Amino acid sequence: ADNTALLGFMGAQNNQNIGFFGGPAEWGFTYDAINSRVGIGNNNPNAPLAFPALLGKKITLYPGATGDVGLAVAGNRLQIYSDNPNADVAIGYDAAGTFNERFAVKPNGALAINGSMGAPGQVLKSNGSAASASWVGRPYVISFSQSGNTSNFSGGDLSVAIPGLDNQSFSITETSDVVFHANILVYDAFTIGTAYVYTEVQFLNVSAQVVGTARAYGEVAPLRKNNINVTGMATLVPGFYTTRVVLGKDVGLDAHFSTRSEGAGKLIIEIFPN
Repeated sequence: ADNTALLGFMGAQNNQNIGFFGGPAEWGFTYDAINSRVGIGNNNPNAPLAFPALLGKKITLYPGATGDVGLAVAGNRLQIYSDNPNADVAIGYDAAGTFNERFAVKPNGALAINGSMGAPGQVLKSNGSAASASWVGRPYVISFSQSGNTSNFSGGDLSVAIPGLDNQSFSITETSDVVFHANILVYDAFTIGTAYVYTEVQFLNVSAQVVGTARAYGEVAPLRKNNINVTGMATLVPGFYTTRVVLGKDVGLDAHFSTRSEGAGKLIIEIFPN
């Protein structure tokens, strides 16, 4: 301040760099005039702006009261930070001076996609390159077990409901792809030769409309136990649904088939929210 000592100078460092000299870093700021690169504590910058090979803060964008907003480098880590425990870090794009957020990390570690942190239990789903990711419910499974025997399945009876699987209810809260599978053990086929019966699964909405169905035939030999498996898929909107699960035979087939609860008939419904 009294002009009795040298603080620093601006000049040519060598045949390539010009810059500022002063302080413990000496040539702390240089400009590579051959390659148009700036070095901060780096006299051989290899990029438009280069820093020294040292750990710690590199850029402070905003000096806060309790911390800074900026960029730093730690061991094997790039750090992007805000200045206080209540601030988040957001990524997006600028449109005429307006920031449009697409992704953010909240102070408590929660993730936000397009401003939404989702609901508890939801997972993040990729929607491909044409749309942004979205929060959806986790896939889950509902299952029902046969709870009683079928009966009176002979003569003119064409189908019989399977207790424990038929007339069961479930609900979904998001439009979902639903995969369902039923496995029924059929036996006591009092007929001559091999016959065919079917298992049918249907989903009915609150208006009793069938919104999903699948049927599979199985070969049943006399006095033998036989499995019939049916698998299907439906897309269901949010709502309340009931099941219709029956063992059936075609018109003209005069035989007696039965299922019993010890056969461990199962209906498994896998729900994949969209």
